[in-house]
Amino acid sequence: MSRFRWWPRRRSVVTAWLLSYLIVLFVPIVLSAAAYTQTRATVDEQIRSGNELLLAQMREKIDGQIGSVKRLVAQIYANVEIQSLFYTNKASRGDYLYDLYKVTQDLQGMSSAYTSYDEFYIYWTQGDSVLMPYVYKSADNAYEEWYAGGTMSMDEWRRLVRSTDTRKFIRTSRLNEAGAIVPSVNYVSTFPADENKDSVGTVVVMLDAEQMRRDALNVREFSGGEVFILNGEGEVLVSSLEEGAELPGSAGGSSGRMNPELPGLDRLKGEQGSFEESFRGEASQYSYIRSVHSDLTYVTVVPNSLVWKESAYVGRLTTVSILFSLLGGLGLTVFFLRRHYRPLGNLVRTLYGGDPAAAGSQGVMNEYLLIEEEWKRNAGERERDRQRFRQQNRELRDSFIVRLLKGRVERRFSREELLAAFDMKFESDRFAVILFDVDGNEAFLERIKEMQPEGGQGLLRFIVSNVAEEWIGRSHAGYMADTGDLFACLACLRPNTPPAEALAELKQAAENTRGFLKQRFQLEASVAISGVHESLSGIAEAYREALETMEYKYVVGDRESSLSYEELERSERLPAAVEGYDYSLQTEQQLINYVLVGDIAKARRTLDEIIERNLRNGEFTTELARCLMFDLVCTFLKTMGELGDVQASFLEKHPKALERLTGLRSVKDIQASLAEMLEEVCRLTAAKQEANRSRGRDRQLSSFAESIQGYIEKHYEDPNLNITMIGDTFGMKATYLSKLYKDQTGEGLLDAINRTRINRAKELLRTERTSLEEAAGRSGFSSVNTFIRAFKKVEGVTPGQYKWLE
Repeated sequence: MSRFRWWPRRRSVVTAWLLSYLIVLFVPIVLSAAAYTQTRATVDEQIRSGNELLLAQMREKIDGQIGSVKRLVAQIYANVEIQSLFYTNKASRGDYLYDLYKVTQDLQGMSSAYTSYDEFYIYWTQGDSVLMPYVYKSADNAYEEWYAGGTMSMDEWRRLVRSTDTRKFIRTSRLNEAGAIVPSVNYVSTFPADENKDSVGTVVVMLDAEQMRRDALNVREFSGGEVFILNGEGEVLVSSLEEGAELPGSAGGSSGRMNPELPGLDRLKGEQGSFEESFRGEASQYSYIRSVHSDLTYVTVVPNSLVWKESAYVGRLTTVSILFSLLGGLGLTVFFLRRHYRPLGNLVRTLYGGDPAAAGSQGVMNEYLLIEEEWKRNAGERERDRQRFRQQNRELRDSFIVRLLKGRVERRFSREELLAAFDMKFESDRFAVILFDVDGNEAFLERIKEMQPEGGQGLLRFIVSNVAEEWIGRSHAGYMADTGDLFACLACLRPNTPPAEALAELKQAAENTRGFLKQRFQLEASVAISGVHESLSGIAEAYREALETMEYKYVVGDRESSLSYEELERSERLPAAVEGYDYSLQTEQQLINYVLVGDIAKARRTLDEIIERNLRNGEFTTELARCLMFDLVCTFLKTMGELGDVQASFLEKHPKALERLTGLRSVKDIQASLAEMLEEVCRLTAAKQEANRSRGRDRQLSSFAESIQGYIEKHYEDPNLNITMIGDTFGMKATYLSKLYKDQTGEGLLDAINRTRINRAKELLRTERTSLEEAAGRSGFSSVNTFIRAFKKVEGVTPGQYKWLE
């Protein structure tokens, strides 16, 4: 067990195996238990069904006898002679002997027709007599003949036969022909009472109790239990118990009446059924069925020990077999666990240096998981090694290609060794160089930032290299390298291909590469293609031509197509002499003036005309383009120098604008950047001019408002002073004058007049102690009431209250 010393502290694979084996072990055990349970239920149901079938057969036989008895009783009820005798007063007159004779004769005929009974008689209440076939007797003689010495006394018998509403089976005893007392079952049925509600008579049919007991014994022989026939009151009429045995629930055997406390008697509900209850202190199965023709109930009571005698043996056998299976299965489980775990444990110890507990401390709880984690770790290390090797090989190949491009051919190793090491193959000695300048990679890197936060540049290089090598490799051998600012493709041309055809194929492949990058990755690529050169030493010249072509594309701003060095040479070797570019001093001054006055549209149009006019010239070379670029930048700097405050505002908002402008490489980039800056400068210039105009207008309006206020101060005593008078004085409409004054001062002109007059009135009331009338007149109010209203509106108190307060 030392091999399992450490696994209980973890969720070892042994636990999973053990659970699996136990599940496999317990499945047949559970199935066996379920089968045994189902078998027992089936046997139980079959026993109940068999008991019910036996009871049904016994019921059919006894109910046949009961039916005959009831038909006999019904025929007796319907006999005319009996009705004439029982429901008349012949007994009192004494003329009934002949009638008795006729009744006994009729009873004889009835006894011949019905044989399913032992004997029967009719008790006649008026005559206190018992009528039988061929004979009649007094009641006392009849009792002595049948019931003397039995379980029923004379008084009990008389009460029974003289009742008025009795129809039931009773258990009693009687004397047989040999004078012995034997059990008897009597069916007692009284005649309907007379008009005085008195008893008329009773029919008593004595059934063969011994025959009924033999039927019960036949049922017991098959069921193995006891059989009882109960009447409607729960009394045991017949049972399969031994002769002389005390009936269950009887009081010493004297009455034969069932004890109400007998277990199970109160559960006899419904037409038939079964239940489990105690009988004589032993658990038993009760089965019962009701009689069809009477209130009798047929009951079998079978002890569970008999019911489950065979099934108990099967149950014990099943239990023992399950225990042996369980113990044997557990032993085999432990054996196979040890046997199967041994190689797995050895493997884990090998992986972790003989200390598997250290593996558990790493948080891995299962041996298979330990192996999986170790395999993943090793696989990850191997993959990282392969990645590093590929990366290093790629960098070495790039370095080799860059050295070829720069003319530094490796001398220490042979050409074949280097090409084989870097998986390169030169089928010919003719080469060309294609340069790719990828634009828009900032947006591309931003898109993949979430997927590869640190590997975006590598992914960009991977995409461009693979796409270019794929398209170029369809016609020639192409090998990509990253030179830092550009992607360079060293193309080894197919043998025996004319140079013109090869250049056309390379240009088409470059265009396909540009289109694919733009469509799939939204990357713009500018392509420059060199001429065709022979030998490895010619690769450096091809690279120089490609760089010169790319520089021309930078200057003229052509990023929309591929350009070859051959096409560039044709455009620069035209016979016409190049004298310069079109940008005169007059045009420069015109551009500066438009900027100084803030005319954005004209400044932008002039700049575009200068550049387009020069670019349309087919003789416009790279050197001239550089000169034009520098000249335009100088024009912008001159303009900024003349703007003063605008220059400071612009540089405050764009501190690196000039640095960015001087760092641009193409005319079109300069054009776009200058246009943007000129628009910003023109907006600042226009805003400055508008501010100057606004300040001048504000000063004019302020002087105008001061003039109006001075006029009010001078003429406030005139009661006719109003807005119209002031407007006429200044030559303006009253409404326009009032609007200008309010826009400048924030106060209405009429409010200003009233405020001036109120201030003068307050001064008079405070210093000279004048009356209200005098103060109103001297301050320009036409009446005292007008003065009071205006004063209260402005000051919140009346002039009198103000004077008193002062």
